Amino acid sequence: MIQSIAEETDLLSLNANIEAARAGESGRGFSVVATQISKLADQSNSTAENVTDIIANIIAEADRMVEMMGDVKNKIHEQQEKLDDTMDKSSAVALGVNNSLRDIDTIRNKISVLSQSGDSIQDIVTNLASIAEQNESSTQATMDSALGMSDTMNSLENASESLKDMAHALDESLVRFKM
Repeated sequence: MIQSIAEETDLLSLNANIEAARAGESGRGFSVVATQISKLADQSNSTAENVTDIIANIIAEADRMVEMMGDVKNKIHEQQEKLDDTMDKSSAVALGVNNSLRDIDTIRNKISVLSQSGDSIQDIVTNLASIAEQNESSTQATMDSALGMSDTMNSLENASESLKDMAHALDESLVRFKM
């Protein structure tokens, strides 16, 4: 619009100069006004070009900002995905630790039972030794008790093997949670 006004003003100035030339000496003052109008038209045209350049720069800068905001949005999205993945993995690790703690408690309880069984066996052995010293004539009864103790020892050995297998399984489970 400014350029259009500048072009019309320039055309008006040209017409005014033509009319001033036709008027001769009496149109000389009018010629000065026409020259000033022409300068004003040039300034308006130059200003319009400057405004056009400024607007083009603003648009280019705005486009660059939109592009940067898109990049920032993508980066935020990537960070959110990584955060969600980390939270999922942390939850899985916490679940594994809880399962391991529960398994450790189970092993601890079984060890306690084995310890009590061991104490019971030790008491039986002590009682058997005392009975053997007091009753040499009941050797056969002592042998039967020894056989019963052997069965108990086998059960204890089987329980120990089972405990060892559980401990090995726990070690394998814990290996998965080491980082």
